[in-house]
Amino acid sequence: LCALIPGEGVIEVRDTVDNYTLATRTDVGGNVGGPLRFGPEGKLLAAGIGNHVHWELMVWDWKGNQILKKGLRGVNRSSDFHPEGEGFVIGTSENTIRFFDRDGVGEGTLLEVSGQPLIVRYSADGNYLAVSFAEGGIVIIDIVAKTRAVLSERDGTTSLAWAPHGRSIVVGGADGSVTVLDRSSGKIAFDVEVHTDAVDQVAWSYDGQFIASGSEDGVVRLWDSRHGESLCKFSGWAHNLAFSRDGRSL
Repeated sequence: LCALIPGEGVIEVRDTVDNYTLATRTDVGGNVGGPLRFGPEGKLLAAGIGNHVHWELMVWDWKGNQILKKGLRGVNRSSDFHPEGEGFVIGTSENTIRFFDRDGVGEGTLLEVSGQPLIVRYSADGNYLAVSFAEGGIVIIDIVAKTRAVLSERDGTTSLAWAPHGRSIVVGGADGSVTVLDRSSGKIAFDVEVHTDAVDQVAWSYDGQFIASGSEDGVVRLWDSRHGESLCKFSGWAHNLAFSRDGRSL
């Protein structure tokens, strides 16, 4: 599957093998912002609707052609799906995080936070949530223990992704940096500034060996996740980055 934005206010879901359209939504009521995110079962799709001043988060059940949730103010990357398909989470501009079940019913379970969430990401096991804020800083929320810990005080986080084992997080910065942090201690495993513009996309391979970063400088880089060694680079504007499960494709 892939999700496309073929025109203003339009979202398409396409079959990438046979190259035909599975579903189209033309009534989203604004510009569609990326990255678009599928839920783990491929049934749900999250997107940001609006402009650079005002964003609303939308979750679309494209198979049933039903919008489950729309209207919560946030930014286009402040949503994520539980990795086991148990629901989804949305960070809002009202300094709250809302947890919803898979049907998106009601207002969700409310969690107040100390700033506006810019990016929210579940760990692979669904037990932790990493949150970066517009005011700066990254917090790790232990969902099971209901505790919070500051991972970093850094400003300018533009992307983040969990390692598959859940012990580390890679962070892309507005200054072109790519940084790997230990989840428990916040210790920096490596920190490099090779990109010449903001790093809008980062991804970790499923086997944990590689990290990919995509920047507004028009370069995508592949890294050794253990040592921070740059393995290769190529030109391209990366609106989304994702590794295949066998780690052979990006």
